[in-house]
Amino acid sequence: MWERACSGRRSDEDGVSVDIKIACHTAFVGTPPGASPLPQDVRVTDIYGEIMAVEFRLAVRADAREIARLFQITSEGTADYIWSQLAQPGQDLLDVGAIRYARDNVDFSWQNCLIAESDDQVIGMMHSYVMRHDPLATPVTDPVLAPYATMEIPDTLYISSLALHEGWRNQGLGKQFLDYAYDRANQLGLNGLSLIDYAANAGARRFYERHGFRIVDTCQITPHPMIRVRGEAYLMYRP
Repeated sequence: MWERACSGRRSDEDGVSVDIKIACHTAFVGTPPGASPLPQDVRVTDIYGEIMAVEFRLAVRADAREIARLFQITSEGTADYIWSQLAQPGQDLLDVGAIRYARDNVDFSWQNCLIAESDDQVIGMMHSYVMRHDPLATPVTDPVLAPYATMEIPDTLYISSLALHEGWRNQGLGKQFLDYAYDRANQLGLNGLSLIDYAANAGARRFYERHGFRIVDTCQITPHPMIRVRGEAYLMYRP
């Protein structure tokens, strides 16, 4: 999953007019009254065979750089492509992503992120926000992002990234993230969860299908040197 394209939302304080998903709505900010309970702490085995405690918490602004780094893992180059449209000459793309996620009260913010950490180190995160229909949307013209313009389901909680560092996968943490997202969507009165995945990422697709997601739309990925996958992208939905 990744920072997604949509139907040409208006530019925000970045001051650019590239066709990317621009923040218009916020799924959750801080810890609102009656917020969904965080997943329970768990114990898992790390890459060295040691039993480690994992705890979940809402992100803080200081997590912005690690959030951006995890977006790079799951986006197969799409996050870097988007950030390259925002970068100043010579600016490191991870720095651009960190600045982007350090913002407040926008969709792509630390405020919409749930963190998993172990031994005070971030090991994974889920970023999600409410997907709304924008009647003022304008057509997307960027050839890389345009195929995704209609790949959205309004009034769902859109999971833009669910990422775990290598060594922490396949231990039930992804299910913990999804359970939290589903509870949050129900609490907000939304019509389920949505996300975009790549056909090339068969393992992730099987994971989501095991947890109630189904493919409801597809698009063809536009080849680009920064994009690491080819073929189709899937819009997946869990009611």
